[in-house]
Amino acid sequence: MALMRKDVGLANTLAEQLDLHLPLSSFVGQQWHKSIATIPDNEDFNYIVTQTDESLFSRGE
Repeated sequence: MALMRKDVGLANTLAEQLDLHLPLSSFVGQQWHKSIATIPDNEDFNYIVTQTDESLFSRGE
C-alpha cells in the first residue's frame, strides 16, 4: 500500500505541476489518502478494493 500511495501521490503532483484538471485522478488520490487510516502500509495494494462499495467485492453472502 505504501508504494502505491506514493505513486498515486506523485501522479497527482505531476498533474498539478502541468496544470491539468483531472477529476478522476484527484478522486483516486483522495481514496488512497483516506486508506491510510484503515489499511496498513504493508498490505498488498489490491486491498484498496475494501474501501469501495461492498457489493463490488462481496460474494453475495
